[in-house]
Amino acid sequence: MTAYVLKINPSAGIPINHAILELVKLSGFLDLAEAGDETKQLNAAVQSVVARWRNEIRYFDDNAFIRAPSLLHKEPPSEFRGDLRKAKQDIARKVIAAARVIRDIGVRKWKN
Repeated sequence: MTAYVLKINPSAGIPINHAILELVKLSGFLDLAEAGDETKQLNAAVQSVVARWRNEIRYFDDNAFIRAPSLLHKEPPSEFRGDLRKAKQDIARKVIAAARVIRDIGVRKWKN
């Protein structure tokens, strides 16, 4: 997102806290998706990442993120029953998948 802010809206500057939602807004990233399924997919991916993102994890690789699911911003509901660590790892995998959707669309659109 930072690269898109610098490309599309350089005068906006980069938020010091690298807040994902603010970067998305400043970059106009959501406007890059083609109408239809790609827009829905990108919006869902951004929502997933924004809902669970913490700045502390931005340099984690996928495996480190999955191994440290306590860093997820949102926890499973309090009424959750079962293996909490496994549930958090599943959420981490979903966030990684969402981040890949964002990255793939971003890379594809950067070239245009």
